[in-house]
Amino acid sequence: MVKEVHKVVKQSNEYRLIIANSATSINEINVNDVVVDGSHSGRNVGEMIADAAVRGRIGNDAGMGKGKAGIEGLRILEEAGIPAAAVFSTSARIGDGTSTYEEGVISSINTIGKSLGITSGMTAKAAANLMFEASLRKKAQVTQRKARSGRTSGKDSQQKMVETSGKSRIIVVDTTSDINETNSNDVIVTGSHQGLNSGHYLSGLGIKGAIGNDAGLGKDDAGIAGLKILDEHGILGAAVSSMSARIGNGKSTYEQGKISAVNKTAEKLGLIAGMPTKEAAIRMLDACKK
Repeated sequence: MVKEVHKVVKQSNEYRLIIANSATSINEINVNDVVVDGSHSGRNVGEMIADAAVRGRIGNDAGMGKGKAGIEGLRILEEAGIPAAAVFSTSARIGDGTSTYEEGVISSINTIGKSLGITSGMTAKAAANLMFEASLRKKAQVTQRKARSGRTSGKDSQQKMVETSGKSRIIVVDTTSDINETNSNDVIVTGSHQGLNSGHYLSGLGIKGAIGNDAGLGKDDAGIAGLKILDEHGILGAAVSSMSARIGNGKSTYEQGKISAVNKTAEKLGLIAGMPTKEAAIRMLDACKK
């Protein structure tokens, strides 16, 4: 789990409307909160938020992408009885919860969200207010589900090693928050976007390389803004087209992804747009020997 101080926008007794940059910072202590965050709205994020049993959630649609994976989590939250919506990736910077709240325009809503009066084209701020008002009217606790996977972000158990060379490995994860200090010699292939917060998090762990999803690029190319951060630390960085791999699914990134963007460090290694993820990751791994 990513540690983050959440901004409280509104509060009435124990009920709050909060802003977070990453959905991975949300857990069971947020059970009385409506959450507006910068993460995508894919399946794995939906599962995390559902397990936290929050009062409502608004995230980014990540350009929807392959199989509309960027909004698959809306259905997961509907099954958990939670109103949820996503904003157009072109309206708010992915990875930036404040941008979601202040600039976001709703693109997709689950049925429960629609029942509250949330519509496509509505501002995220207005939609969040409707969710917050509904949470005050319905003070009966949302039934909290047991975590189906028992997952805890940052644990090695969430990592899959697909290749190894000396002390370095190619590690596949669904979310970047599953990477930790034990991965300092590794090349990471993740289902997460390559936004600023991902870049800051991974560069702090000193990994050797990272390939994630470009989240449809979105507002200000926020989906790949983290590549520059990796560059500043001499870390190989690349992103795959959201239309080639399902966001939130590391296996899809690795097996189906096609590179759409690379940083200067990766460009020097010969990584180019259109290259399959597997080939790009192997090149990064080979570079670890040098």
